[in-house]
Amino acid sequence: MESTLAKEIEDILTPVMGRFIARTTVKVQCEKMGVSPEQLRPCHMDELASRIEKIINVYGVGAEVGDRIRALKEEGVGDD
Repeated sequence: MESTLAKEIEDILTPVMGRFIARTTVKVQCEKMGVSPEQLRPCHMDELASRIEKIINVYGVGAEVGDRIRALKEEGVGDD
């Protein structure tokens, strides 16, 4: 079962890189952090945003997308 946070991040990334690559990016970066997408919590947003910023900087929107991911932490998305 996909977490709300993972889905929110995929939704942020999809317009930039497409759904499949967005989903794969979230999955791989979560694994590198030692959590699954289902285990994502607001406390992971800063590290995940930094990792994803580096990847999507090639699209010229790294900082913008990173800020949107970090904002999820403040919005309380995924707090169970």
